[in-house]
Amino acid sequence: MSAAPKPDPSPSEALARRAFQVAAVFFVIAAGIGLYLRWYAISPQLGVTYRYLLHAHSHIAFLGWVFNAFIGIAIVLFLHPSRHRQIRQLFIVLQVANLGMLASFPFQGYAAASISFSTLHLAGSACFAILLWKDAPPGQAPSGFLKTSLVFMLLSSLGPLALGPMAAMDLRESPWYTFAIYFYLHFQYNGWFLFFLIAALLKAIENLSPSLPQNRLNKALWWLSIGTAGNVTLSALWIQVPIWVGAVALLSGCAQLIGLSTLLPSIIAAYRQADLQPLARALALLAMVCFVAKFFLQLFASLPGFISFSIDRFSAIGFLHLVFLGIVTPALILWALQNRWMKRGKASALGICGLLIGFAITEGALFLQALLTKLAQPPVAYLSELLIAGSVVLFAGTLFLTAALLRQRANV
Repeated sequence: MSAAPKPDPSPSEALARRAFQVAAVFFVIAAGIGLYLRWYAISPQLGVTYRYLLHAHSHIAFLGWVFNAFIGIAIVLFLHPSRHRQIRQLFIVLQVANLGMLASFPFQGYAAASISFSTLHLAGSACFAILLWKDAPPGQAPSGFLKTSLVFMLLSSLGPLALGPMAAMDLRESPWYTFAIYFYLHFQYNGWFLFFLIAALLKAIENLSPSLPQNRLNKALWWLSIGTAGNVTLSALWIQVPIWVGAVALLSGCAQLIGLSTLLPSIIAAYRQADLQPLARALALLAMVCFVAKFFLQLFASLPGFISFSIDRFSAIGFLHLVFLGIVTPALILWALQNRWMKRGKASALGICGLLIGFAITEGALFLQALLTKLAQPPVAYLSELLIAGSVVLFAGTLFLTAALLRQRANV
C-alpha cells in the first residue's frame, strides 16, 4: 500500500516559502559579489570601482537575502492571513527595488538611480513595519522584541537618507558621511537583525510551550534595547569626540551584557529541548556562540586602550561577518531546515559544511590579522589567499544551500 500523500502547505506557508526561495537567490548573488571583491583586492580590474561593488554586495545581502527571509518568517509567525494580498504586492515592489539596486550600484555607487531604488525599498520597509506592528500581539515578550526590531529598522534608515543631502553639500569626505553609513550598519546588524531573530525564536518557543518567563524576558528586552541604542557611540570613537561618548559606549556594552545574561537561559533551554539533527545542531550552536561573542567583543572594543582594535579595518569586517554569517545566516538556514523548506540530503549537508568551514577560515584570518596589527607584528602570511579560499568555500556553500531550498517540493 502506498503512503498517503502529504497535505499541501497552507497559503501562508506557501507564500512564505516563495519569499524564502527568492531570498536564497539573492544570497547566492551577494556571495558571488563578495567572492569577486576578494579577488579584486589582489587583481584589480580596469573599469570596476571597488566601493561601488561593495555597496551592491551589502545592499543585496541585507535587503535581498535577510529582509526577504524575514518576510517569510513574519508571514508564518506574526502576520495575519488577511494580509496575504498586501504582502504579495509589497513583496513585488521590494524586489523591483532590489533588482534596481543590483543593476545600478555596481556602476555608479550612490547616485540618482541607486538612491531612488534604495529609497523605494525604504518606503516598502516602512509599509512592512506598519503591517507587522499592527499584527503584533500585545503584552507578550515576543511582541516586544518584534516592535523594538522594527523601531531599530526604521531608525537605521536615517543613515542612508542623510547621504544624499550630505553628498549634495560636498561632504562625502567628511567623517560624518562615514558615520551615517556606520549608523545604518549598527542599527541593522545589532538592532533590526538580532531583535527580529530573538522575537521569532521566542514566538516559536511560545507556540510549543506558552509558559515563557515573560517578566524576565521583558527585563532582557529593556537592557538590550538601552544598550543597543547607546552602543551606536562605538561607531563614532574613531572620530575626535568628547570623552563622555566613550563612557556611553562602555556603559552600553555593560547594559547589553546584563540583557544577555537575562535572556540567555531561555535560549539555552530552547537549544537543549529542540529536536535537531547533527548539522542543524551545529548551526544552532554556531549562532548561539557567535551571539554571545558579539556582546563581549563590543564591550572589549569600548575599553580604553582597545579602541584602535575596534576601528581596525580587519576587525570591523570580521565583526560584521560574525553577525551576518555567524548568527543571522545560520539562524535562517536552521529555520528552513526545521520547517522543511529545505530539501535534506547531500546538497544541504554540503551547503552547511561550506558555510561552517568558509566562515571559520575568513573569521580566523580577519581577527588574527587585526590582533597582529594591534601588537605591531608582521601580517598573516598569504592573508589575501586565505580570504579568497574562505570566500570560495562560502560561495560553494551558498550554491548548495540555495539548490536545496529551490528543489524542495511544495507538498513536503
